[in-house]
Order: sequence, then structure tokens, then C-alpha cells
Amino acid sequence: MHLPRRGLWLACLLALACHAQQPDDSAAIELRVMSFNILRGGRFLGQPLAQTAAAIRAAGADIVGLQEQQGSAAELAAELGFGCAVQSASTAIISRFPIVQSNELGALLLLPGGREAWVFNVHLTPYPYQPYDIRDGKLSTAAQAEAAAAAVRDGPALAARIAGAMEQGPVFLVGDFNEPSHRDWIDAARERHFGWTVVWPVSSAVAGAGMCDAWRTCHPDPLAMPGDTWTPLGDEPDEVHDRIDRVYFAGAGVSVLAAQVVGEAAAHADLVVHPWPSDHRAVVAAFSLAAVTLEVPRLGQNLIRNPGAELDPMPKSEGFSGNCRLRGWEFGPGQPATAQRFNGFSVDAAASAGAPEALFRPETLGEQYFFGGQVSEDAPQTQQLVQWIELGALLESAGVSGLEWELQGWFGGWQDQNDTASLRAAFLDAHDGLLLEVRIGEPRAFAREGRSGLVFRHARGKVPAGLRRVRLTLELEKVEGGNYCDGAADGLSLVFERPD
Repeated sequence: MHLPRRGLWLACLLALACHAQQPDDSAAIELRVMSFNILRGGRFLGQPLAQTAAAIRAAGADIVGLQEQQGSAAELAAELGFGCAVQSASTAIISRFPIVQSNELGALLLLPGGREAWVFNVHLTPYPYQPYDIRDGKLSTAAQAEAAAAAVRDGPALAARIAGAMEQGPVFLVGDFNEPSHRDWIDAARERHFGWTVVWPVSSAVAGAGMCDAWRTCHPDPLAMPGDTWTPLGDEPDEVHDRIDRVYFAGAGVSVLAAQVVGEAAAHADLVVHPWPSDHRAVVAAFSLAAVTLEVPRLGQNLIRNPGAELDPMPKSEGFSGNCRLRGWEFGPGQPATAQRFNGFSVDAAASAGAPEALFRPETLGEQYFFGGQVSEDAPQTQQLVQWIELGALLESAGVSGLEWELQGWFGGWQDQNDTASLRAAFLDAHDGLLLEVRIGEPRAFAREGRSGLVFRHARGKVPAGLRRVRLTLELEKVEGGNYCDGAADGLSLVFERPD
């Protein structure tokens, strides 16, 4: 409580970028997720960091949310052969699986079969600690305890941050919450908790958002299986032992197989490591992610994954939305492009003095668009996003004879600047030989009449014989000065169909 062009990386992304195109089954996955407060960097009790690593090995963890890492996360990850994403001075996520994106709250992991999962990790404030205040007579009602906890730990805000990721796939939330669970302080377990029942706000908000508590899912009875993680060091008779370290999960096809406490002795832990290096026990949960049958492409279907930059929700705020992963796309040379919310910042900016109104934006384009974003150099440059589309299954079932392709999208920039965007499609044979190349977009300021916004461009033609795949390259080009590339694109589409 402390009080490539097509190398290995592209091969991994290929399964993701083309998951709607491959006639394949993604097998079931089993993984183990751990939450571990390692106490002031893992060495505070006089043990080497290797003992913390031993605890993680004993747990068989594939993914670990660390709290109180205090600069030890990278060293610990190296010891285990894991990747590492440091979130703050206290928190970090280390993982056996590749980390493809991270922020101050969590990390996006690339799982086997090209699937992805978000893992969020928190270390909430320990003070004031309401169970101690109940013990010491500073709180006299459950309502007071709930209000005091809500005043220092914002459960609804945490749940809201996670909600967007829950719509996209498997999600895990781990942490030292420094607050008990509402599923533990129930009427049937009053004898453990000063005779009180308390609806603790953080766990209640997380559950309300649709996340499940792994420990309590496996062990529903808080009297029979309390699962206390705080604290192995507290031998004092008035110490308040509780389950403040937890693992949550959500997502279609995600099920928990087991949940275990890792600690100092068999009386308090399912997995024992001695000597134990922390003042918290850890918790680890095993999960199964069900096999996913991947969709076979169809004629008339848009084959581009993430065609409007909508899969990574950006903050609902004004100004530049920031950087994101843009899943389904591989970053090409140069600075990564990003997604920008339609919030009046760039291509949908309100007219400034003397400038014309922005172009009309169809509602079908959604809430975000591809955007060059903030750049480090005040000089012309081009940012690229690449996506490979495998067509073997589609062409084998439909045949090439009489088949046509159509490529389209919306492209543009800001006011009278010439920053712009374009989409290039290279039609390739089985040996990646070029059969046909088509480019659309690239409207300069004159094509937009000096107005901010996007204009529609498209092209159509016959499918060349021998086609096996298409390489798409979205280019966002900075032509003018300044520290933003205002090249933008949205509503991209590649469709194969047979005209009537």
C-alpha cells in the first residue's frame, strides 16, 4: 500500500491488418495476468531484485502490472526477458507479449494470432485509508466511509477512461487500489469488517462499467476465501487485513480459469515464495481467450481495416488530440501519423478572420480522421501508413473474370496551406511483382478553394490477372511551414465487385 518492410514485425501486424480478410481461425489463447506492488523498487526489505523476479516466475505471469516500481521496471523486465512500458514513477507494465502502444494508464499488447488486448494498471492514493479510519473511530457510518473514499479516489473517472477500450477487445485492469472491494464488505462477511457493510466506490464503479473481479469470480465467498493482499508484514493485533490488490477483466470470449494469491506462507498464499520481498502479496489470474473465427471477405465489402481512424478513440477535448497507434496500419518512415477528432482544430476549423468557411463534412465520416499531426521539424516531409490486404480467399471463391475494383476516400488540409494526403494502391502478384498502381487524393489548396476540409476522390478499374494482394500506402504530406502537418484523410475504401 506504501503507506521493416515485411520483416518479423510486419508479419505480426499482417494478421491484425488483414484479420477481416483471412479465412483462418485464430486459436484460443491462455495467459496469466498479475498485479504486484513490489515495495519501493523491490529491494527495500534487503533482498535483491532477483527475488521479485522469482515471485513473478513462480506465478507464471505473462503480463504484470507493477506498482512502486521506482525505476526498477526496466531492469526487472530484462531479467525476465519481457518488454516494458513505464507509466509513471510508480507504475509500469511488463509483458511477455509485444507492447505496441502505451500511455500513462495502460498498454496495448499484441497477442498470438494478431489479436490485441489493453492492460491498464493503477496505483491509487493510500491516504487517508478508510479501513484504518473505521478502526480508529474517525468514521462512524458506511456513508461517511464511502464519501471519504470517493473524495480521494475517482472510480467513475477510471471506469470512463477504460470504457472505450472495452468496446474493442479483451481488457484487463490491475492495480494496488488502496481501497477494499464492495464484494468483500458484504453483510455475510460483517464479522471481518468491524460489523460494517460498505459499497466501496472504486470497485463498484469498475464493476458498473462491466469489468469482472477475477478473484471473486473464482472464489465467491469472502469468508471462505478472503484473498487478503494487505499485508504480510502486519502482525499487530489491530492491523486491518484486506484485499486491495486486484485483477479485473472484460471482453467477449474472455473467461477466468483460476485466481491465486502469491505470498510468503501457505497459510496466506496459494503460491509461496520465501523470503517474500514486499509488504503486499501479489495476485495472479489465468484467463482463456476463446478462439475467434475470422471473417472471409466478400464482394462489395470494404477490405480496409480501420478505414476512418476510429479504432483508437481520442480524447473528447479541444485542440490537437495527441498521438495513437492507428491499429491495422504499419507506420512507414518518418514521424508517425495519428488520429484527430473532429473538434474544430484543423480540417474542420471555424473560419478565422478573412478565411472562408470549412467544407461540408458528411456525417458518414465518423468522429475522427487520419492526421499528420505534430512534427519535430519546420520543413516539408511525408508521413506514411501501410496496410497489406491478402486477396487469395476472395479471388479463389469469386474468380477474377469480370471483377472490378474501386478505391475511394476523402482527402484535404487546412485553409490556404498546401498540406495534403493521398492513398496509393499497389496491386501485386504472388511474388509481390507490381501489376498495377493507382493513386488518389492529393488535393492542394486550390482544389479546396482555400477552405479547410476534405474532398472526395475515387478511381475504378478491372482487376488484373494474377492478383494476390494489395499494398495500401496512405501518405500525409507537409508542404507549408509550422509544426503541424495538416494533411488529412478519412473514409478510405477498397471494394471488389462484379458489375451487373
